[in-house]
Amino acid sequence: CLFLLLTVTMGFRPISSDLKYTSLRMYEMGWFEHDILDILQVSRRSLYRWRAIFRSHGSVTNPPPQSKGPERKITRLILENILHLFRDHPGTFPDELQWWLLYHHNIELSRQAISENLIAAGIS
Repeated sequence: CLFLLLTVTMGFRPISSDLKYTSLRMYEMGWFEHDILDILQVSRRSLYRWRAIFRSHGSVTNPPPQSKGPERKITRLILENILHLFRDHPGTFPDELQWWLLYHHNIELSRQAISENLIAAGIS
């Protein structure tokens, strides 16, 4: 007799949220874990991951990552130059600072963005 042993590996495939919720409902209803895995063709690791995500977020999918926002265009060195500019020319207007940044540092920012950067740096 020749026995053929087949191993099934689960590759990556997108799994809908509905299927994830269904697997969790089946688990809560008392289904055996191996039955859930066989019927829905999902891995044990996926089932455990969805349970953990659901416990922590109330959903079977992770929330989107928090964006860090755009990188600051005004570096520390440029901020120091701005401080020198303000010290030497205390009457500098925002539009003049805007022109100065573009001319000397090739940075094009709106006056609002310049103001936000200066406030974030503790300069107002």
